[in-house]
Formats: sequence, C-alpha cells, structure tokens
Amino acid sequence: MNEEFLVNMILVMNVLIGVFLTLKTRSWWLPYILIGLTFLVLTFGFGVSLLLKSETILAFLFVFVVSQLIWVFFYVMAAHILSWVVRKVPFRHKQQIGWIFLIGFPVVFYLAVLK
Repeated sequence: MNEEFLVNMILVMNVLIGVFLTLKTRSWWLPYILIGLTFLVLTFGFGVSLLLKSETILAFLFVFVVSQLIWVFFYVMAAHILSWVVRKVPFRHKQQIGWIFLIGFPVVFYLAVLK
C-alpha cells in the first residue's frame, strides 16, 4: 500500500472521527483521547521498530503522522468551539450545520493541510 495514502487516511479519519465525536457527545475530552491514542499507537510501533532495528511502515507513519497530528488537534478544537457556539446560539437549522461541519472539516483539512 502507498505510504502517503496511508498517512493521509489516518489523518483525515482522525479529523472525521474527532469532529463526529465533538458533535455527537457532550464529553469534551473524547476527541482528544482519540488523537492521543493515535499518537501512542504510532509511538509504540516506532519504538518496536527501533528495538528490532527494522524499517517498518510504522516508523514511516510515526514520522509523518505525528508531524501533522498537531493540525488534527487544531481542526478538532475549532470544530469543538464552533459546535459549542451552534449549541448556544439559537440557530434554526442545527442539523444541517452539523452535517456541514462533519463533511466540511475533513475536506478542508485535506485540501489545506495535506495537499
């Protein structure tokens, strides 16, 4: 599998799932746990590849995903702030705004950061 595609897929899925968890749960910490787990899994894989002295896909993913993971954090944080604003301000079409967030944030992330 192409490593660049895999890196982009991990990052976009983190944004998609993070925004989804932001919109659907009242727990503010849940999307950030997902980002932290992604970091820990890739760090563990990188450590294992260093211990075994082998070039694995996890070492490649660690370098490129972790360097972009801060952008995932910022996008999920922005979605969190905007979803809080939408909940507090009496908008009429909250469900449509939620769908725009859910679809728009990963697309904008892909076009702005990954391209």
